[in-house]
Amino acid sequence: MSVLLQALVSGLAIGAVFAAVGLGFVLIYRVTNVINFAQGALVVLGGMFTAKLAASLAAPVAATAALLASAFAGALVGWFSLVGWAGHELAVVMVTLGLAVASEGIFIWLWGDIPVTYPPVGSTALDFFGAKVLPQQLLVIGVIAAVFAVLHLFFRFSYLGKALTAAALNPTAARVCGIDTTVMGVMAFAVSSLLSGLAGLLLVPLVPFTPHVHVSLAINGFAAAVVGRLTDPLRAILGGLLLGELEAIVASYWDPNYQEVMALALLVALLLAQSARWSWRWRRHGTGA
Repeated sequence: MSVLLQALVSGLAIGAVFAAVGLGFVLIYRVTNVINFAQGALVVLGGMFTAKLAASLAAPVAATAALLASAFAGALVGWFSLVGWAGHELAVVMVTLGLAVASEGIFIWLWGDIPVTYPPVGSTALDFFGAKVLPQQLLVIGVIAAVFAVLHLFFRFSYLGKALTAAALNPTAARVCGIDTTVMGVMAFAVSSLLSGLAGLLLVPLVPFTPHVHVSLAINGFAAAVVGRLTDPLRAILGGLLLGELEAIVASYWDPNYQEVMALALLVALLLAQSARWSWRWRRHGTGA
């Protein structure tokens, strides 16, 4: 039972990170119809930047600087993609994919290829019905849950949040109302990147980062987003949590090397199911049923 509880808590922590990355995919796609494959790289930026700065600065200062850097990098990616390739959605997707590949080389050039981390919050594991729970895991779960709640309030009650929602639901009507949808798109990239950077700086004390880990993070986050059909934030969050739990259980009871296989298998299954659904709808419409 203690092994199961430990796996569930661990899965909830890593699942919260996947949910944050997945929500980032959804935020950008809803506003711009673009899949940002550089999302995993922005998680790595937040984690590695914090780890490097924490060696010489206080942790809160390092974390704040990393969050600002992540938001700025995301806004830059959004501006370069949406302004430079306006009206060419497939080209924009390829640009984000190219930036994701290039980011790995940039991170190696800046910080090397050696895994980086920094001390977690609390050095003593807590006993929870026989399971050993790290305070950092609880911090990850609590902070990301709080951020999800803040984002919900932001999109529901703030003017900027409502403008982003309007740009996502009906871009044409939003433009008629004077909302600059390109600016909203860049803003969506920035908010999404801020979320990814936060996920990275919370995760890196638990899982040391190398520049190559962005691929795994992007796959898991994208799988979570696909659970939400790239448009439903709540389903994307639930998808990330479910994926984290599945991977933790596989690592605890089977083989940790199969964790990423779970994400890929889920992603392929979801894409095949969605493709079959679209095909069925097309045939039904085509036959006049």
